[in-house]
Amino acid sequence: MSKNITIGLIFLGSGDFYKSKELTSSSAFTSSYLKMKNYFLSNSNYNIDEKNILDLFESDIAPSIIDTKLREFLQKTENQITDLIFYYVGHGCFDRKQGFILATKSIEDDNKAMSGLLFSNLANRMKKDARDLRTYFILDCCFAGEASTEYQSSILPIIEKQFISDFPQRGTTMMCSSSKDLPSIIISERNITMFTEGLERSLTEGSKVIKNKFLTLRELCDTTYKNIKSLNPGGEEVRPEIHTPIQDEGDIADLIRLFPNMATFQEPYDINKRANKIRELIMSNGFINSCNLLMDFVEDFDIHKKHNTEVIILVSECRDLEDERSDLERPDYLEERRAYYKQILDILTEIESQNV
Repeated sequence: MSKNITIGLIFLGSGDFYKSKELTSSSAFTSSYLKMKNYFLSNSNYNIDEKNILDLFESDIAPSIIDTKLREFLQKTENQITDLIFYYVGHGCFDRKQGFILATKSIEDDNKAMSGLLFSNLANRMKKDARDLRTYFILDCCFAGEASTEYQSSILPIIEKQFISDFPQRGTTMMCSSSKDLPSIIISERNITMFTEGLERSLTEGSKVIKNKFLTLRELCDTTYKNIKSLNPGGEEVRPEIHTPIQDEGDIADLIRLFPNMATFQEPYDINKRANKIRELIMSNGFINSCNLLMDFVEDFDIHKKHNTEVIILVSECRDLEDERSDLERPDYLEERRAYYKQILDILTEIESQNV
């Protein structure tokens, strides 16, 4: 990340759509938001000033007030930030006449266009007051890919291409949790959305394949999809997409390395932190996640290479158990899972002793 980059953050969405019978409330949305907020504020590589954060998640206010708060925030930070990350988690829905809508906390079923946030209106606000920034939308909602179409067709004109730069000063790109035609998915047992779970793992662990210290948004998207597949083996999955509706100076999704690749930093290779993360997953019953992280842990820290085969078989058996879960009596499932947890913990302890 360049020293000349200063980041602003906007959070929007809700886990409680109390006026709607059509849109299901879910604590998974809240959990996803909290994980993203904690990540951005705790990672020292971003060094985000509190005054450059606008948090409207769970704000029970009208769309017109949201627009006012966005305008005031963008005008206040105009000369203080270079890059803006906009994270939304919740429901995406449609109005036949008005188009794509981001659901707000107080959205109403019979009047979505007036009570929800029309993406075309949001696009106009961003084009007007964030036109000189590099803006990154991260949209975790159903039909998120539709946002790109709305952005390009909103009434304010898009600036014509003038020149292509290796380090564009402005532009707008989007990382969407799903295409314009598909819903997003919640992982109920882990109380998080499938997209944000994969995204958080990509942000906190990075990519060993990519050797740069910072990732582009497109590299982050590709890594997120790999993690989604790894975390949900053999099951239904979402495939995130990148869209760059404004790229008059070049595609910032490819040209700007904004996101720290934690696989290249020292922290992910701290054996105690890595082992404790697996233990925390076990305590929260993150069964498959703990198995997946164990494979990487063994690869990085098993000095004597004695557990490689054992762990491959263990992970395979854990996935088989999860696939057969619906066919087992709950006590039988819990007993088998407990045995696998003990095996995982024994492996952690033995490898930690190798590295003393």
